[in-house]
Amino acid sequence: MSILKVIKERRSVRRYRQDPIPEEVLLRVLDAARFSPSGKNLQPWKFILVKEETLKQRLTEAWCQRGTRQIQQRRDRLHTHRSQSIRRRRIDS
Repeated sequence: MSILKVIKERRSVRRYRQDPIPEEVLLRVLDAARFSPSGKNLQPWKFILVKEETLKQRLTEAWCQRGTRQIQQRRDRLHTHRSQSIRRRRIDS
């Protein structure tokens, strides 16, 4: 399969099947990921394969909570920055 064909025919997937992925497919994907390029060829990633459904659910919940916390932290920083800017403008006026 040519790279141009792959690029042109790619699509986003938002719904996934519940079928288990065959072990040989998982190994091929992990092998391809292992060879993917990285800056200065540092390859800073680590791969963890989770098959147990309850653990997947717990990881999903933890990841969502982390994202919510990060969003709130960004909002707080933005609010603080805006408040400081407004105070500076009042002082300068």
